[in-house]
Amino acid sequence: MKKQTLYSLISFNLLITSCSVEPSKEERAEDKEALDGMTLGSEAEAPLVDEGAKTPLPDLTLTSVVHSYYTITVRDRATNLPIPGVKLKTTNRIEFTSDVNGKIAFYEPGLMATRVWFSVSHPGYAAQPDGIGIAGATLSISEGGSGDVLLDKTSNATVAADNYQTRLLAAGVPGPNESHAIRVIDKVSRRGVPLVFLVDEKGVTRLTDSQGYLAYHHLDEMNKSHTFTITSHGYSSSSKTLTATQGATTEIELERRMIAERLYRTTGQGIYRESYLLGLTMPTKNPNVNGLVMGQDTVDSTLYKGKIFWTWQDTDRVGYVFGSFANTAATSALPANGGLNPDLGVDRDYYVGNDGFAKPIAPDFAPTSALTWLGDLVAIPDASGEERLYGRFAKVKGDGSFVRGGWALFDDAATKFRDLNLAENDPVLNLPAAPLRFNTPTGDKLYFGLRRVAATAESLFDGTQHESFTAYKAGTKNLETDADGRPVFSWKKGTEVASEADLTALGVSSDYQLNDGHKFKGLNGEGLGISGSQLNKVWNPYRQKFVGTIQQALGSPSTFGEMWFAEGDTPMGPWNYAVKVVSHDNYTSYNVKQDGLLMQNNGRKIYIEGTYTASFTQNATPTVRYNYNQVIYRLDLADQKLRLPVAVYEMESGAKRDYAVKGDIHLGTAPLAARFFAMDRPTTGMIGLGWVGALLPVPRLVNSSLCQKGI
Repeated sequence: MKKQTLYSLISFNLLITSCSVEPSKEERAEDKEALDGMTLGSEAEAPLVDEGAKTPLPDLTLTSVVHSYYTITVRDRATNLPIPGVKLKTTNRIEFTSDVNGKIAFYEPGLMATRVWFSVSHPGYAAQPDGIGIAGATLSISEGGSGDVLLDKTSNATVAADNYQTRLLAAGVPGPNESHAIRVIDKVSRRGVPLVFLVDEKGVTRLTDSQGYLAYHHLDEMNKSHTFTITSHGYSSSSKTLTATQGATTEIELERRMIAERLYRTTGQGIYRESYLLGLTMPTKNPNVNGLVMGQDTVDSTLYKGKIFWTWQDTDRVGYVFGSFANTAATSALPANGGLNPDLGVDRDYYVGNDGFAKPIAPDFAPTSALTWLGDLVAIPDASGEERLYGRFAKVKGDGSFVRGGWALFDDAATKFRDLNLAENDPVLNLPAAPLRFNTPTGDKLYFGLRRVAATAESLFDGTQHESFTAYKAGTKNLETDADGRPVFSWKKGTEVASEADLTALGVSSDYQLNDGHKFKGLNGEGLGISGSQLNKVWNPYRQKFVGTIQQALGSPSTFGEMWFAEGDTPMGPWNYAVKVVSHDNYTSYNVKQDGLLMQNNGRKIYIEGTYTASFTQNATPTVRYNYNQVIYRLDLADQKLRLPVAVYEMESGAKRDYAVKGDIHLGTAPLAARFFAMDRPTTGMIGLGWVGALLPVPRLVNSSLCQKGI
């Protein structure tokens, strides 16, 4: 084995707990001499180019266009008189209030040539319900057009209002040179920060778009000084005072507190709304709406026929309060094959229906009255060798209760999935976790937690071909052990997984149990319990490890909005240490996924996303446009804050003991019970260590320059 330098704190006692042999006086002197000449430091890697950090330029095709409002008039159905103070709200929570003349000036990029549904709210009026009892208003929007919303009086309650909307209609949609451009940027990376809240002195909240821009314009507030309180999830709060000036630009720096960098939103309307209003270039081909989607949750993706195939579960639409509850889908080109650089965004082509809305792709699964949640996508060869796309689904009621599960096959001609109608006891229905595909020395495999199967349709749907990574003897529940009584884990067909509870009951020490699903040791001392389904794993060529991203349950400061990062040597683990990379302030980001097909620079840059939503929070106010949509973050795996202790394994050979990290061992041979953990890269505050005392019961760690026996 090659010589391996490990890194630890000088005291050795934080990460490396097995080195307890008392050194002799001579050995202490040798160690002190070595350490006296040692300096704490780290090995920094060169920064990477970030296309998203470039300041967007004016887009001449946008700056020359004059836009027009759509005029909405809210009236009493009986008297035809205007109604002030009526709130109309789109399905992505953009709110408009009628003025004293019942007028609303409506202009929303991406929504100016389609039917838009609004909820209606007023203490003295109500909208008539439709055929299924839903009250609201639908208007066919067009620039320069107009439409009425007719309401029925329910009481004498009134709402005071001014004439601001009428004045907006007279002034017209402000052009790029009539607004004050405010751009909020990351202090270090210099790229725009999405999802920044700017609250003025009157309590009005405005938000930056996915390039960090806000187009500030108000008929009564230009050429006046304003102070904004500025907040954003994962960033330090600040404030800024400026004079709102037409055509001016102000740049505001924010200090990032979390490790991951928020890049952009990928779904919903108005992703680049502010940039569009300012006449700036935007990276995606559909910057304001795509597939008439207003919101989507729970993304999944896989490589299928040379493209990335994406699915989402529930999907909100522009034209009605109910969207799709049978999954929607899109494709995009790989970044290396003509696709957009993921530092900028993702250009997707949705499968759409005749109305332009992203169509359901699993519409026929019984019972059709229940929701369909499809994911766990795998593209594998069938018996003829043709690549086919499969997905696992659950049918659930509106309250989330489970009805049934199944697997489905994508019909390319019909562009929808077809239920395979498997028997209720089919073994493939019991495979845990989300599939991870990895090419092992014994062939291409699909890993489902501690289960695996050859990556073919024939093997996937044949339960006799499923293997378990277990310490049981084949076909039994008897423990298999080595000469020292330690459990021997290996892949076996027809054998159950030996769970943590099973092994504990059999007297197996936790040191020799699998770490998948165990409690992580956060580097800040915060422990978190993780189940296999919450750990999303991808093989990372840069780290030569499996990189896991984790959604924490019952975290802080947000209950379900904290994301963590971990590394494992095998698909099964060990997953021991983790570090928090994304945090939210009382907001949720659930069903976190690592977009492995987007990774850049040989995996040094990875991209993770989750569904940003006010659900499961302490009465958080849903964020306009962003709520119930996918937000992508980026990690640079060279960042020192992501350097975690790695497993070091004991490799016995007769009377000698060797110790090795996973990179020195064949993929299939490393034991999963690590002897201890240490850093494998230079890290600030730590020093390089090597092995001496080969024949001691437990070797000691000293400076790598004193290595007598390397690994």
